[in-house]
Amino acid sequence: MKRFLVLLIPILALLVLAVPAAAEEGQVNPPGNHTISQADYGKSSDAHSRVEDRKAVSENEEANSEDEDVDPENENVSENHGQNGAQRLQFYTVTDVSSNNVTDTEVDGSVSVVAPDGDVALVIQGNIKSGLEANTDYEVWVRSLAGYTGPADKSYTPLNYYMLGTFTTNGEGHGQFHINILSKDLPAGTYEIQVAINPVPAEGAPEKTVVATSWPGLEVIVGSEG
Repeated sequence: MKRFLVLLIPILALLVLAVPAAAEEGQVNPPGNHTISQADYGKSSDAHSRVEDRKAVSENEEANSEDEDVDPENENVSENHGQNGAQRLQFYTVTDVSSNNVTDTEVDGSVSVVAPDGDVALVIQGNIKSGLEANTDYEVWVRSLAGYTGPADKSYTPLNYYMLGTFTTNGEGHGQFHINILSKDLPAGTYEIQVAINPVPAEGAPEKTVVATSWPGLEVIVGSEG
C-alpha cells in the first residue's frame, strides 16, 4: 500500500500542473489570426486617415489643374466679333515689300484689337518675336481708318493708311507696341483693320513693309452705328 501511494502522489502532482498549462494552450490564437491592441488600432486608423487625406488632396489638385488648363492664346479673345471683345490678327510675311501682298507664311507675332466703349475707339497692341531685325527702329501703320482725323506721323490717305507709332526691337529682334485711337478722332462704324510693320526708312527713301496682318482686313465695329 505504501509503495502504491509513493507511486500515486507524483502522478497526481503531474496532473495538477498539466491542467493550467492546457488551459493556457487553449487560449492561443491560431496562425494567421492577427489581433490588434487598442493602441495599434489607433495607429492603424491614423495611417488610414492620412492615406484618405492625401487621396483627397491629390484629387483636388487634379481638379484644379484641369480648371486652370486654359489656352493663353484664346483667353479674352473673340474670334471674329464682339464690340468690347479682343480680336487677334496674325502677322505674316509679304512679297514685293507691300502690305497688299500678304503671304500665308506666319511669323511669330500677332496683334490684339479691342473696341471699347467710352473715350477710346480702338486699342491696338502688338507683339512680334520673329521676322524683324535686332536693334532696329520700325513704324506701325494701320489701315483702313476712313474718316480718321487724329494725329499721325505719316499717312497715305487714298488707302486710309496712317502711321501711328514706332518701336525698337531688342537684341533678339523682339518688339512690342501699343496704340490708342480716341473716339473723337474716329467716327463710329465698321472698319477693316490691317496692321503693317515697316523699317524706319532713310530720309527720302520709300516705305517698305516687312510683315503685315491679312488683307482684306478684319472687320471691327467701333462705337455705335445707330
